[in-house]
Amino acid sequence: MKHLFFNAIAVFLFFGATASYGQEKRVIDFSALPQTAQDFVNQYFSAKEVSTVFYDSDDREYEVRFSDGSKIEFDKKGSWEEIKDRDNVPAAVIPQPIRDYLATNHKNAKVRKISADRRGYEVELLGDIELKFNKKGKFQRYDD
Repeated sequence: MKHLFFNAIAVFLFFGATASYGQEKRVIDFSALPQTAQDFVNQYFSAKEVSTVFYDSDDREYEVRFSDGSKIEFDKKGSWEEIKDRDNVPAAVIPQPIRDYLATNHKNAKVRKISADRRGYEVELLGDIELKFNKKGKFQRYDD
C-alpha cells in the first residue's frame, strides 16, 4: 500500500510538471515590450502587421510575430537576438561589414534570418546557405 501511495504521488507530480511545462510563454500587449524593442519594430518593420507578442518568463525574452509569418526575438532589454523574415531582413539592421561581405560574395542574395549572440552573427540566405561572422562582422565560415 505504501508503494502504491508513493507511485500515485510520483505520477501526480510528473503530470503536474508536464502540464505546466511550456506555459512560461504568454501573450502580452505590444506596449509591454521594452521601449527599445518597440522603437525597433516601428522603425524597421512598420509596414508589417504585428499579430502576436509573447513574453517568455523563464528566459526573460520577447517574441514579436507578424501576420506574414516573420518574427523577431528580443532579449530582456529589448535588443534583437534573431530576425526571421519571409521576404528579406531589412538591410539597415544588418551590420555594415556583413552587408559588405554579402554584396561582394553573394550579390542579390536575400537574407532570410540573422541571429546575434555574444560570439557573433549567423546569417541564413534564401536557398539555405548559412554563414558565420564574428562579433565585428568578419566572415568566419559557411555552416552546414
